[in-house]
Amino acid sequence: MAITLSLTLPGLGHMHLRRPVLGIVEMLIGAGLLIAGLSDLVATFLNAAEGTVPLAPVFRVLMRWAPILIGYCLLSGAFTWLVSRHDCVARGEPPSSR
Repeated sequence: MAITLSLTLPGLGHMHLRRPVLGIVEMLIGAGLLIAGLSDLVATFLNAAEGTVPLAPVFRVLMRWAPILIGYCLLSGAFTWLVSRHDCVARGEPPSSR
């Protein structure tokens, strides 16, 4: 469940595992990446709308930021999996108990 939450919105998986500090840090990093990508996209789109640049750079911005955001979500899911696995091993519980 934590991995699915983390893949959906980075940080939620750690919140589910009762690790709020890690969750907030991941959410802030994700929000920063999202804001940077959207601001880059909006600035490029406004330049294209004014006619100063063709529309093609808008698609280049999308192609640059989409893999970054998707990759961040996948890394967040992998990190959540590692943390949850470590918690189970550290407490001596079987990994399937979560």
